[in-house]
Amino acid sequence: MITIPTVSVCMITYGHENFIEDAINGVLMQQTNFEIELLISNDCSPDATDDVIQRILQNHPKASLIKYTNHKQNIGMMPNFVSTLKKCVGKYIALCDGDDYWTDPLKLQKQVDFLELNSEFSSCYHKVKIQYPDGKIIHDYIKFRPDSYDDLQSLINSPNTIATPSLVFRNNIINYPDEFVKSPVGDIFLFYLLCEKGKIKFIEEEMCVYRFGVGIYSANSEYIKHYQTIEFLVLFYNYYSRTNDSLSVQAIISKKIFEFYKRFASEIKKDDLNFLFENKSLVKSLIDNYNSERITLESKNIEYKTWSEILKILVTRLLNKVKLFQKKS
Repeated sequence: MITIPTVSVCMITYGHENFIEDAINGVLMQQTNFEIELLISNDCSPDATDDVIQRILQNHPKASLIKYTNHKQNIGMMPNFVSTLKKCVGKYIALCDGDDYWTDPLKLQKQVDFLELNSEFSSCYHKVKIQYPDGKIIHDYIKFRPDSYDDLQSLINSPNTIATPSLVFRNNIINYPDEFVKSPVGDIFLFYLLCEKGKIKFIEEEMCVYRFGVGIYSANSEYIKHYQTIEFLVLFYNYYSRTNDSLSVQAIISKKIFEFYKRFASEIKKDDLNFLFENKSLVKSLIDNYNSERITLESKNIEYKTWSEILKILVTRLLNKVKLFQKKS
């Protein structure tokens, strides 16, 4: 008889030869009164990540819990993430990328116990410790988190306080939207999707370590992070406007896009010029995307201007600023 696990742990990895063993051990040390499975998906790492995983598969006493996929060709972070999520069969899904690791052996038990008793919550997360590339570990520096995010508006209006390796959620998203697959920022998009399903609970315990500055996203410059955030927000807006008719939520998303565009325009650095010139078509596609969606929300600060017109003005200013940088260099 095949036993269906209560929790599926989704672990994607790429270039994590120095970190993957800690990530796997943090999962396999979990003490639970239910079954778990660990799905590891290696996106054709160019280093010895596969060798480390193979050694664990051959020697670890709990290796039977692992289901391992080693892609022969690189398929990209989001396709790898989504394909792994779709393979998860547990009632709940927990996330832990290959460069992070769990530290509390009762982490899954605590989070599942909460979700079992509170059906109105789609997910729960907790505090984390942060580890820098030099090995220094600090306590969670976020001073305030709400006890829960009760709706999508409250989550979008807040800065992100959810660390990916701290999240456990109900496996009830039947189809992940195309916009999610295309998004350069997958975790926050997922948090938004989960908040559509129910409330998100915060647990005030440090139960894992998030490595800062080694992952694909956290290692990027602030400028590139702002751009990726804008791209993600536009994709989520497209998804939400296609599936929901709440103008208040659409307005909040649009305002957030505008705020990030202002940051985007102020964060250009000389080292980032090549990235911009190589990707001007991406900026143009962002504007075209807005035009095609016919966003007509108006800014309170700029009268009689649609959001698409405001963004055109911002991009023009952005490119002019780049030209100034180019003349000075």
